[in-house]
Amino acid sequence: MITETETAARRSAAQPPRAAPRPLRALVPGVAAVLFAGVQLQAGVATVLYREVTTVPADRLNFPYEGALSVALSLSWAVAQALFVLSLVAFARSEATGRSRPGRIGAKVMVVGGVVFVGAQCLSAFLPGARSEDPAAGVAIGLFALGSLTSAVGFVLAGLAVIRARRWSSWRRFTPLAVGVAMLALVPVQFTSLLALGVALYGVAVVGFGAALLAEPLDPPA
Repeated sequence: MITETETAARRSAAQPPRAAPRPLRALVPGVAAVLFAGVQLQAGVATVLYREVTTVPADRLNFPYEGALSVALSLSWAVAQALFVLSLVAFARSEATGRSRPGRIGAKVMVVGGVVFVGAQCLSAFLPGARSEDPAAGVAIGLFALGSLTSAVGFVLAGLAVIRARRWSSWRRFTPLAVGVAMLALVPVQFTSLLALGVALYGVAVVGFGAALLAEPLDPPA
C-alpha cells in the first residue's frame, strides 16, 4: 500500500527542478542596455521636436541644442553610453557567439566602438557652440563616425555568429544582428535630418538586445 508520503515524494521527483534565481549582478547588463535604449529613444523624439523651435544654426556641431542644455545632454548621453559598454563587455565575455573566431572578434570590436562613442559624447559636451567645420568639431565628428562604423561591424559579425551558434533561443538570437543593421543604417544619416529617426530605430533594436541579455545566460566560458 502506497502511503501519502510516498505519493508526495513521487510527485516531487516527477516535477522538473526549478531554475535557480539569477543573481542581481547577472541582470545588470540587460538593465543597462534597456536604460541606454530608453535614453536613445528619448533623444530621438526630443531632437525631432526641438528642431521645430530651435534658433541654433544648423551648422553647429550640437544642433539643435546649445549652451548648458547641449552640455547636459551630451554628458547624460555619455553616461548612458558608458552603461551600455558594461552590457557589451558582458556579452563579449559570454558564450553567445559559440566558438566562432569572427564572432568573438566582432564582440570585442563592439566594446571598442562603445568606448569611442563615450569619448565622442564627452568631447562634444565641451564644444557647445562649435561649428561643424571647426578642427575640434571635426575630431568629434570623426569619433562619432568611427564609433558608428566599428560598432556596426562588430554587431554584424557577432550577430551572425550568435545566429549560427544557437546558444541563444527564439527571436533573441537575431537581436545582435538587428542592432548591427540599425547601426549600419545610421552611418550615412549621421549628420542629416534623418539622424533622429535613425537613432529611434536603433533604440528599438537595442531594447530587444537588452531583453535578450536579461533572458539569456551570460556566464563567461570556464
